[in-house]
Amino acid sequence: MINFRKYKLWLTFILGTFILFSFQRDEDVFQDGLTKLKTSILNFKNLPNFSMDVKYSMFVNPQNFDTPYKSNKGKIIRNNSNFYQEEMGNLVIANSEYILRVNTRSEVISIENRKNLNMLPINFDIDSVSIVFERIKVIPKGYEYSFKNGLVSKMEILYSENNLMRTVRSYYSKQVDLGEGMVQVVTQLDYQNLNTRPSIANDLFSLDKYVKITNKVVTLNNKYVNYDLINKLK
Repeated sequence: MINFRKYKLWLTFILGTFILFSFQRDEDVFQDGLTKLKTSILNFKNLPNFSMDVKYSMFVNPQNFDTPYKSNKGKIIRNNSNFYQEEMGNLVIANSEYILRVNTRSEVISIENRKNLNMLPINFDIDSVSIVFERIKVIPKGYEYSFKNGLVSKMEILYSENNLMRTVRSYYSKQVDLGEGMVQVVTQLDYQNLNTRPSIANDLFSLDKYVKITNKVVTLNNKYVNYDLINKLK
């Protein structure tokens, strides 16, 4: 005769062990994915000199990521504390004194003092990054990071062999109307052609092309004279 009480206890033990193992496995994946992201960010920050090409793409209701709805190219260049980023026609330039941002779509230029030479303009606190994630899971060549809330519901990050981010996909939480009805939008950044010994033009980090600065008074130069100016110099 089957002892149902013992069978029930055994089944409870098996189920409990399975749940505990599953929880532990999920927690291990969460920590592994977090470590991978932090390592990638640190590796990027610790490259004193580099240039890389960036391809910016937008996909609509994607079944795959072969044919973007829109795409453009940009560049990131760093020379010690100097930094240059070109993104979809917009620019960020940081030198020893200032950080300049040029938004060509809105026709706005902003300038501020460079307070910390060790801080990159795209820097964020890697020690607090885990707070924003609700779940992390493994995907081919990378991890999927789901957010607790916000404009983006999840990111897929694919990593290169040298532990740098190679592809970053952002899935937006809400559908948007691009003129042909509501659609799901995914943006993608592809980092390519990393060069740790780039040839850099002497005037790349100069602001002279964009502004003239005299005693914290800023005036716009050349084709940017009709842009709106946000002067945060102190």
